[in-house]
Amino acid sequence: MRLSILILLAVVITGCDASSQSSGPGTTAEPAPESSPPIIEVITVNKTLHQETISATGTVAAKQTSQIGPMVEGIIKAIYVRVGDRPRKGDPLFQVRTVEYQQAVDQARAAHSVATADLELKVKRLNRARQLVADNLLSDEDLDLTIAAMKIAQAQLQGARSALDAAQQRLKDTLVLAPFNGTITGRFVDEGVYMSNRFSMGDQSSVVELSEAEIVAGIMRAPEAVLHKLKLGQRALVYPGDRVEPIESEVLIINDRVDYQTRTAEFRLPIRNEDYAIKPGQFIRAEVMIEPAEVVKLPKTAILEINGTSQVALLGPSGFTPQAVSIRRLNDKEVEVTHGLTPNQQIAVNPKSALEAGSLTNLVVSHVDR
Repeated sequence: MRLSILILLAVVITGCDASSQSSGPGTTAEPAPESSPPIIEVITVNKTLHQETISATGTVAAKQTSQIGPMVEGIIKAIYVRVGDRPRKGDPLFQVRTVEYQQAVDQARAAHSVATADLELKVKRLNRARQLVADNLLSDEDLDLTIAAMKIAQAQLQGARSALDAAQQRLKDTLVLAPFNGTITGRFVDEGVYMSNRFSMGDQSSVVELSEAEIVAGIMRAPEAVLHKLKLGQRALVYPGDRVEPIESEVLIINDRVDYQTRTAEFRLPIRNEDYAIKPGQFIRAEVMIEPAEVVKLPKTAILEINGTSQVALLGPSGFTPQAVSIRRLNDKEVEVTHGLTPNQQIAVNPKSALEAGSLTNLVVSHVDR
């Protein structure tokens, strides 16, 4: 809304041309056309609450990526996924041949049965020996030997139990399951290949690569100058690629280490990606919302750059005068005045016209509500 307050109306002087006055009877003098006084819009300086943002760019990376190999060595019997598949946590990925591991379980179970029977026998002998000692038919020395034999049998049973548990776990490990929801981004071997376990061969024993895709990470870089304003948990709006609608996120990780070449620091944002539309490596930009603050905001049009100095046209009792100010860009249309103005002062929206007019003579000043 604009409220026009006439400070001083232009004085309109009309005159008659000499030739028009010298005409004969019946000649009428034509009035000179009125000139419109220039209109200068002014705004009142006030502090307003400003939601400052930190702009950053970066790339998308998988929140986690795992190259998955067999827990046990053997021939790959079956691979249940292809590149591009999206297994859920717990879904089977591939299977190692089980014949050898089932045989090991059977042998361990037999050994466990033997050890169980042996312990039962040793316990019976111990009970009988104690009765014989009580009847003075067996020496204490013989009893001690029987107790020792029973304890050995107990240890052997415990060892057999551990061996059976280990064999059963190895058999279970022949089937490899997805550790998290994700997308298969690599498949390195085919069925029928013999694979060592991943503990002995590392990444060389990988069968498939699984990348989490439902939540991806935005790896962003922010200028060193604003690093102190970044805080964990700050709200952020993320724009992947040319996407117009932002995705809500928040600052999850801040790396305080500054790259000495780019003078930027890395921070990370989680990005929900249920539709799998965002791809690792994709360009993204983000706006991080920092704590709002009261600032003096002006439209960029109110600033003149004269000899490298930012100036405004300040309205005083006798007209407009230039006033040097220090500014900081807020966005494409507004700047913050950090020094040079105080609340309730009035400045011109179009400073060039105001300074050219100088005094208030022949000038209309229009106050603009903002």
